[in-house]
Amino acid sequence: MSVIRLTLVSILLPSLMLSSGCTTSPAEPAVWQDIPIMPGAVEIASETGFYEYEIGAPLPEIHRFYVEQLEEAGWTYLGLGEGVGGVFLVHSRDSLHLEISAYTAIDLESTRVVISLR
Repeated sequence: MSVIRLTLVSILLPSLMLSSGCTTSPAEPAVWQDIPIMPGAVEIASETGFYEYEIGAPLPEIHRFYVEQLEEAGWTYLGLGEGVGGVFLVHSRDSLHLEISAYTAIDLESTRVVISLR
């Protein structure tokens, strides 16, 4: 499958959204406090434990951003999966698992990022 969805498995996102200029919040805002959202993100979908956005950044930049930002927030990097046009990152903290999937959008000009928390 050429599209890999990044699922950020975590309950912590709005603080990064606010600091990045993104004005919408995913469901359960108190749970997403330590999950960063890249500056310039445009929300696509949001529900409990799930957030998806589009951004004009390349996959390596997204990978670097999440590894660095989540480490600063106390998350442990567990691994990386790569496929054609996509990357999948897994982090954990306490009993939470955060999955982030990023893949090149169909228009080939933007990247979709999916964050899910479990």
